[in-house]
Amino acid sequence: MIRVTPEAPNSSDTSVLRQAEALRRAGKFNAARRLLEELGPDAGLGARILLARLLAQTGELDSARRLYGQVLKEDPDNLPALRALATGHLAAGRWDEAEGHLDRWDAVDPGDPEQEDLREELALARREEESTAPAELPGGEHLEDVLTRPDEASPPSALLLEGELLPAPSLGDAEAWDLGDDWEDPPAPEGP
Repeated sequence: MIRVTPEAPNSSDTSVLRQAEALRRAGKFNAARRLLEELGPDAGLGARILLARLLAQTGELDSARRLYGQVLKEDPDNLPALRALATGHLAAGRWDEAEGHLDRWDAVDPGDPEQEDLREELALARREEESTAPAELPGGEHLEDVLTRPDEASPPSALLLEGELLPAPSLGDAEAWDLGDDWEDPPAPEGP
């Protein structure tokens, strides 16, 4: 899909963008950034997208996110900004924000395989988060807290097995307590 930006860049801006992109690809981020910043605050969307990429590559993620957001305010269908924000939010674990940008991206460019891959990653991340979330017991306590709390007075009344709470075997349940033929009782303590 070909995107036409709202502004028509003049030939000098296009030349600066090409130079800045070449510098970015060569790893000369500071030189590329200086070149783009020379265009000033009225730089076109292409220059701001490239600057946002540079900011992200140099670890200035909040600044990059703000700049991509400004681009989307002017052009809500800007695919590079939608892609970058969806990917960034997904990587940061902000599922709802990622999903919002993926929804907009799908409306602009339905069926994009990259967007579909990111949706699969999002679904997987949410499932993993749900499976590792602490189990909550009645009364608001978390299972992990209860199981790790020292309680010398009584044996555990339940076991955690593969994320499920199971009742502990009773002393009369011989099969549950079978430790195999190799088990030896520890030696009795010697005493007075």
